[in-house]
Amino acid sequence: MPVLNSAIYSIQSGIGDEIWFSTDRGISRRRPDGTIVHYGEQYGVSSIGFELNSSFKDSQGFLYFGGEDGFYRFHPDDIPPAPEEAEVHLHRIDVGNKSVRLNRPRGATETITLTHKDRFLTLNFSTRDLTNVDTTRYRHKLEGFDDDWVDIGNRGFATYTNLPAGSYVFKAQALNASGVWNPEGVSIGVTVKPAPWRTWWAYTLYGLFVLAIVYLMLRLYRERMLKEQAEKQADEMQRIADQFADEVQDQMDFQRVLADSMHRYNKELLAWANVCIRRSAEYAHGDVSALQSGIEYRLRVLDLVQDALYYRGEQLYLDPHAFVSKLFTLAAERHPELNQRLTAINDATNELLPASQAIPIAVIIGELFENSLRHSFAASQGPCYLRIALTMPSVNEVQLEIQDNGVGIPAGLSFEAAEFAGFAIVADVALAARGALRIGSDRKSVLGQFLLAEKPKKKDQRP
Repeated sequence: MPVLNSAIYSIQSGIGDEIWFSTDRGISRRRPDGTIVHYGEQYGVSSIGFELNSSFKDSQGFLYFGGEDGFYRFHPDDIPPAPEEAEVHLHRIDVGNKSVRLNRPRGATETITLTHKDRFLTLNFSTRDLTNVDTTRYRHKLEGFDDDWVDIGNRGFATYTNLPAGSYVFKAQALNASGVWNPEGVSIGVTVKPAPWRTWWAYTLYGLFVLAIVYLMLRLYRERMLKEQAEKQADEMQRIADQFADEVQDQMDFQRVLADSMHRYNKELLAWANVCIRRSAEYAHGDVSALQSGIEYRLRVLDLVQDALYYRGEQLYLDPHAFVSKLFTLAAERHPELNQRLTAINDATNELLPASQAIPIAVIIGELFENSLRHSFAASQGPCYLRIALTMPSVNEVQLEIQDNGVGIPAGLSFEAAEFAGFAIVADVALAARGALRIGSDRKSVLGQFLLAEKPKKKDQRP
């Protein structure tokens, strides 16, 4: 505040927590909120040479401040609580060496536009209170450029150099001699146009130019690669022609062995398909639609087994993990209503199983998986969880676990006393595959164990 730079001669208490004091520049008031208002010559308080400790407060609350040439007497209630704010006016703008005078009505909005060549901008502003020019303080801010207000004392201008392209708003405020800021102040828009080479259309041209260069380079590269590729293909065709006779014989031998393996596999596959069809017809109870749907699904499962087969060493092997993944894909087609809330986890091993012994295990997995989807989640609208785990603790043993968070298998229902085709098929297949199945204690999981008749191939045996 201006009074802080003045000498204080005398202090008197006013109304409440107010404090009045005389200085070498007039009389000041300290409000309860800590702000200080100065009353100088513009309010009729001239310098009379105030003396040290020359103040008095009478019984009626009047304050007296004396000096060499007399004294001032007043009552705090008669003094306005806050002087008027200093009104700021923007009267001239200098752009480089050119001056622009503004003749706009009060409160009107105006914008000045600069080009990339206008490196210097000076905005001149002032108040119309000419009684205490030296004590009037200013602050300004260019929104979009200045982070905070810039206090410039009694200097009534602001200069900016090399402003980046963009839109700004310049604001200026004044603090009069009484310590009152004008919050409205004065404002004006400032627009700095970018240089022609930094406009959007210039960048568009740059982009097109770069794209053209890239296109030409790619075209030259492609032509060279095509030439090299043609030469390599010619060499490769010659090499293939030289080896064709030997490969034809190898393919004939391979096809013969593969045909024998597929013949054995198809016989076993047909045998298990007959089991599934027979049990489906037995439990259909004359429902043709249910019979057709059950047979169609079980044949699809056997197709998935064939899709997950690998041929090695004149034998066919099944990848359990690949089979379960394909089974999940089939379930998404058959039960689209569960897609948004079903979490299916595939914990099946990647170790290869001989196809002849993997088919019954795959049939069991397909039946128990479909049972969970059709019955466990029918009455639930919340999130569904289903996990299929297939592990090999040893080279001759396979362990199976199917678990879900559905309603569980009803009490009294078992594989020994099956009431529908799915459980009947599972019981027949498990018995024929040298396996044992049991229902978990929470009746939300099925555990199985199977013994293999021969050692499976190692898990790195892939086509």
